[in-house]
Amino acid sequence: MPKSFPEHERAAIDRALRRAADTSLRRSGVRGTTVDELVAAAGISKGAFYTFYRSREALLWQVVKEEERRLIDAIGAIASRPEPIEDRLRTAFQEHLLAVSGLGSLLTEENLALLTRKLPPEVLASDSDAGEQALAELLRAFSLDDSAESISLLHAMVQTLRFVASGTASGDGRVTDRILASLTDAFVAELLIHSREAE
Repeated sequence: MPKSFPEHERAAIDRALRRAADTSLRRSGVRGTTVDELVAAAGISKGAFYTFYRSREALLWQVVKEEERRLIDAIGAIASRPEPIEDRLRTAFQEHLLAVSGLGSLLTEENLALLTRKLPPEVLASDSDAGEQALAELLRAFSLDDSAESISLLHAMVQTLRFVASGTASGDGRVTDRILASLTDAFVAELLIHSREAE
């Protein structure tokens, strides 16, 4: 029977599990992250792990959601800067949406497919709504139109940039950087045009 932990110890173990999961997910992806590795890092038994999380995927999804929240907060801070909106949007795309260590590194297509395949449907359904709300929040932070069409547009832009950033498109880092810069400029212009048309 798994050991029961006092609340302060539970909190410390949970933090250790999330830190280990974040590190392992970035280093080894979903496939390479094992419950054995996570419990060793947290100093608990495998049975005790399941008193914290229903599954390995539930813990990894929690880590992804925390990174998503950090991303939204960082972009919100950029949105409130006094610089011209074009510069703020470009910075948001370049420094956060394309960051090598950010959400995109956690949510590769393979990691996303592996996680979503094993998560309960109700978690995925609520997360889909939360994802749309997060994109709407980002658009509002920049005082841009947050209609369903704008949310879809921003989602497609982010997916396109992630695909190009993965290097799959060209295989050459210099070419990839040039494509990303051009796409970022085009997407910033499109977001501004689309918002003006929606007014």
